[in-house]
Amino acid sequence: MENITKIISKYKQQIQEVEQSNLHLPNNLKKGIDLSKEALIDLRFYIQSKDCLRSRAEEIKFFKFHKPFVYGRLKYFSKLLRFQMEFPPVDVNKQITHIQAALEKLEVHRKRNLEFFNYCRRELDSLDHVYFVRGAEEYEFFTDTSHYFSDPEFCTSHDNIKAQVVAYDLLVAT
Repeated sequence: MENITKIISKYKQQIQEVEQSNLHLPNNLKKGIDLSKEALIDLRFYIQSKDCLRSRAEEIKFFKFHKPFVYGRLKYFSKLLRFQMEFPPVDVNKQITHIQAALEKLEVHRKRNLEFFNYCRRELDSLDHVYFVRGAEEYEFFTDTSHYFSDPEFCTSHDNIKAQVVAYDLLVAT
């Protein structure tokens, strides 16, 4: 777990500079995307090459906090870049409509996963053994099926949704 902590610490230092920069500039967003991808690749490589998650508690911590911290920012920077690229430059009414549509999309996603959003907001842990342990497919969840097509060594049923919660919070705060 020590190497994971090093990767996350390095990422936090690097990404803090990006987050404090002008996020209206596409190059800064691209840098955030690149740093996030690089950190995820490093984490994935380390998880797959070592038996580093030696306990269920370490596995839960990784998939509940560490990976979503990075993956959520990747989603955040990507969504922000796309939003800016699609933003209509001239017509104020179209700009307002564009902003409202983006906010509505976020809200629809939050409502679709409301139970899990509340689980995260309340900092509950009673279902962590189901949500954040690889191969813990005891229950059928129909909120997100992306983990079925992902690397089973690097994904759990809900780490992607937890990353979406992180991205949602960052987008709403922007």
